Amino acid sequence: MPLPETTILNFFNKVLISLSELVPAGDSCSIDSLISQCKSIVFGGERGDYELILDYCKNSGLVQIRMKSITISTLGQKFLEAPLGLQKNIQFG
Repeated sequence: MPLPETTILNFFNKVLISLSELVPAGDSCSIDSLISQCKSIVFGGERGDYELILDYCKNSGLVQIRMKSITISTLGQKFLEAPLGLQKNIQFG
């Protein structure tokens, strides 16, 4: 899988924040629920292709996808627990 454009990296943050707000750490939710949550929030006036974004998040190790469920990975959780991650306003790109 090629590296994503830097504009897509901001959506990684959105996915992690949305997933952490939907379920407690370690739990999973349906991919459809997460996508609905992500689509209801717009960062910078841009809407994303969340199927593609979730593939990138999975391949980068931030989330785990099994069947039709998604969970924050250990790496994704550590990112959210970092001092800047707790502010919920940092961006990857």
